[in-house]
Amino acid sequence: MFVSSSPLLWTIAWMFGVLAVGTTVRVVSLRGFTDEKTQSHLKSVRSWWVLLIILTIALMFGKAGVALLLAVAGILALREHLQIIGWKEVGTLTAWIVFAVAPIFYSLLLFGYSDFIRSSAPVAILIALGAVRACLGLIEDFIRTTAALIWGGMLFVYCLSHAYFLVDLSGFPKPWIGNLGWFLYLILLTETNDLAQAWIGRPFGRTKIAPRTSPNKSLEGLLGGIAVTTILAFCLAPFLASFMHSSWVSGVLLSTSSGVLISVFGFLGDLNKSGIKRDVGIKDSGTILPGQGGMMDRIDIDGKLARWLHQRSDFGARLDSFADAVLYGGLFFGLFWFRGEVLYHEAVWWIVGLLSYLLTTGTGLWKYGRVPSYHTYGAKISQWLVLAGAICLLLDYSIWPFRVAMVLVTLTNL
Repeated sequence: MFVSSSPLLWTIAWMFGVLAVGTTVRVVSLRGFTDEKTQSHLKSVRSWWVLLIILTIALMFGKAGVALLLAVAGILALREHLQIIGWKEVGTLTAWIVFAVAPIFYSLLLFGYSDFIRSSAPVAILIALGAVRACLGLIEDFIRTTAALIWGGMLFVYCLSHAYFLVDLSGFPKPWIGNLGWFLYLILLTETNDLAQAWIGRPFGRTKIAPRTSPNKSLEGLLGGIAVTTILAFCLAPFLASFMHSSWVSGVLLSTSSGVLISVFGFLGDLNKSGIKRDVGIKDSGTILPGQGGMMDRIDIDGKLARWLHQRSDFGARLDSFADAVLYGGLFFGLFWFRGEVLYHEAVWWIVGLLSYLLTTGTGLWKYGRVPSYHTYGAKISQWLVLAGAICLLLDYSIWPFRVAMVLVTLTNL
């Protein structure tokens, strides 16, 4: 079911506004610096925009979107976890079974088997993975590898799924934006805690908590993160949680307690992750998000093939952009043919997107004498969103994915 309530849309707009302000401050503060560390900070900012767009799409699709988001995040985390363990030690069949756990798990949750999952999943993961490896004869380093697989399944599938349980919560008053508020409350506080501990710990951190495991973790950073997260927990509670529904006093106690618990357990989770990295001697678990990891470079499939085959050229880039333009034209022709009456009523949305494209194309022709090639992360995300919006439009599912796609197309072009 597609969710488009006004409170949710206002909350999403607020998140984009906060990130826009933060991006502006970050870019201004880094202006004039060109070293590698600065470039890493800028890549991290771009990654935050990618993550926010993905989160927005998930929220628009309600429980199903949140389940899909968590399943994909779990699979990507498991992939990095298996890389750390070693593909040879894990085995191909075992790896596929591990990857299948997340979609099966969240499918059962969506179909209403929450109670069954909560009680049986830990036991199933514990027994099944060990039994599969034993049947396949993968007995070398059995205890260490199997324990690592079970640890990954429990952390990145079972524990992560508790975020979905917040969306499926019943028996409590609903927040202002519905049960999605609980999920957003957890996400925003967790990310704020992570950032606050880093920002405060770097300049003021003197007392190291676990120097062998995580040299940058300090008591000052932890306390600063707790303070910032607790204040934000109190401020967001009236909108994203329902702590204030009973009484103001209990609401203050519950919201501030939530901030403290999320900060402390977030810190402990980071220590667990750092312990894994130190055990295998690596700094980063993966490169999926630039500056944080980089998952969106997987979208550019044709570009990847060109680089792998050493067939890169300016003509290839222009040809790829021409093909994208033809694809967009064919797509809109099909939409006009089958859903012309809907596009007529949505003229403002797609005309603004079209004008932004024509503006940047005209500017490129005037300034450089050629049609510009669009090979940015924003352009690639826009293509997938336009495709998703067109499918929803053709199936008469919802108009909002198409509108979101047109907004992003306009922002990307500008």
